[in-house]
Formats: sequence, C-alpha cells, structure tokens
Amino acid sequence: MTQFCVRTLAVCLMLASAAVLVVAAPGEKKTSAKADAPAGETVDVFEAMKNEQIDVKFIAMSATKANLVIENKTNKPLTIQLPEAVAGMPVLAQVGGDAQGVGGAAGGPFNIAPEKTRKIELACLCLEHGKADPYSKMPYELKPISALSDKPEVAALLVRYGKGDVSTQAAQAAAWHLQNGLSWKELAAKELVDGRGLKTPYFSRREIAEGMKSADAAVAQAKALGKDTASFESYSPGAAK
Repeated sequence: MTQFCVRTLAVCLMLASAAVLVVAAPGEKKTSAKADAPAGETVDVFEAMKNEQIDVKFIAMSATKANLVIENKTNKPLTIQLPEAVAGMPVLAQVGGDAQGVGGAAGGPFNIAPEKTRKIELACLCLEHGKADPYSKMPYELKPISALSDKPEVAALLVRYGKGDVSTQAAQAAAWHLQNGLSWKELAAKELVDGRGLKTPYFSRREIAEGMKSADAAVAQAKALGKDTASFESYSPGAAK
C-alpha cells in the first residue's frame, strides 16, 4: 500500500484467527512463554503498563502488518485484558517528528507465564489517508484507540474486520470512507501506478461494493450500541456519495 498510504495512519487488528506466537524478549535469554500458560491475576493492559507489571512493544512492520510483544515482568502468571480497540503511537510524533500512528481492534484476554513474553501478529489497515507507511525501526507505544479516532463506527468496523467478517481491501475502503471522509466515487477512482507508469484500479468494483456494505453495517452497529455517529452522517449522508 506504499504508493497510496504515503504518510498513512494505520489500523492494526488482532484477528480472531491470528497466529499467537511465543518468543523470548528481545535481548533476553529467558525461555519463551507457552501458549497454554496458566491463568493468573487479570489485569488491564494499560494499568499493568502503568504499574510496571508488563513491558509492551508495538512494532509496526508495514501498512498491513504489526507485532504486539508483551513481557510479564512479574514472578506470577498474568491474564492480560485488552480493550476492544487499541492504538500504537509513534514516539517521535510526541516530540514533533513527522511520523504516523497505528491503531485497531484487539482481542483478549490471554495468559503470560511469569517472566515470559508473548508475541501476537496483527493485521493492519490505514486510517489516515495520505501519510507514510509504518516501518519496523520506528518506535511505537501502545495507546487507547481514542488517541487516534473518536468515531464509534470506525471501532465497529475494526471489530468486524478483526473477526474476519470483511476482506482487507473492502475494510480499507470502508476505513478511509468512515475515518477520512473519502467518497465512494473518490475511492473507486483511486489508482495504483507501477514503475512504468501503468495505472490499475486500487479497489475492484466488488471490493467497493463490499466496503459500502461493511461501512453501513459498522454505522448500524455503532447506533445499536447507543453511540453517536453524527460525525459520520454529517459528511456521508448516503452510500451513493
């Protein structure tokens, strides 16, 4: 997605079917945690970070992939509870750097054995049309999704994508429509340009159609939960736009 996610804010999702890997903490000699680690004290991921019970690394590999690496720094097993949506903010952005953030829907809870680490593969979407793709050497911090988006329909879309209810390209189209206000006409007109200058559609007609349905479903889901979707409706009153 490099050509059209130039300086892109991405959304990374813990898919329900995503592989859960177990690894040693970077630079450590500790044994990797087992996927069937025993349950322990249930802790909110952000509270546990604040209390220095865990160390969390959010590694944005690209516009479509990221890793969440969580180390249990205690001598007891922990059950980590993640909210439905999380964000990864580039550290450099906090000091005026030209960097993008990443965010998305997360799953849980999951267990981490004492002094062990778990790495979870994340699938990503761009959430800020027009900014640069993430890369692995840029440091990120895990943050609540509200640090990136205050639109409940976007969070609802992420949850649907995380469950596998919508394809990646269709979800990307819906995300740019809901979060950034791109019309379906604009999205349908987007093109990829290769090194020879040849142009191909960024989204197929089928992907646009699926994206429209997914966006409508996300808005309906947010409304059903009593969330305010007025911000979306103010610039997108109908699927025809």
